[in-house]
Amino acid sequence: ARHHIPVKLGVSFRYYLDDQWSIQSGLTYSFLASDLSYSSLSTSYQTEQKLHYIGIPFQVGLRIWKSERFRGYLSAGGQVEKLVSGKATTRYTDENQRPGTLVENISDKKLLFSALASIGAEYMLGKDLSLYAEPGIHYYFKNGNDLSTHYNENPLSLNITIGFRFHWEK
Repeated sequence: ARHHIPVKLGVSFRYYLDDQWSIQSGLTYSFLASDLSYSSLSTSYQTEQKLHYIGIPFQVGLRIWKSERFRGYLSAGGQVEKLVSGKATTRYTDENQRPGTLVENISDKKLLFSALASIGAEYMLGKDLSLYAEPGIHYYFKNGNDLSTHYNENPLSLNITIGFRFHWEK
């Protein structure tokens, strides 16, 4: 299995409890792609897997730096994600060297939970809107599915989330 680096985009909402502390949540979209290959004595298979997840994070943040347009912060929390769409396209060659293609939809009814910590920076586009980038670390807990994914095979991973954030001050 060769798992590509997950792509994650998000929109989030931050509420400041005071000048330093905040809570935030939002919505994330994650795209996971994998190339899987295997063979038996008479047949070889090559599968391209594409998975789409929607997630809801919840984090507590601590502002560590602030200027007129830029802010820096630390945050930690968790996230729950749901596989909303998945497809596997398998190309194979059978024992008679005849090629074929099989396309199947992938689903998973189980939720995927993770813990996360990040350091972030944001550029204020206006009083209540910013563009942010958060490099961080995620730990994905096993949810009992048998999918071969980046999350299952690399439960502890570095990532970066980029998106827009809306702010509310107390």
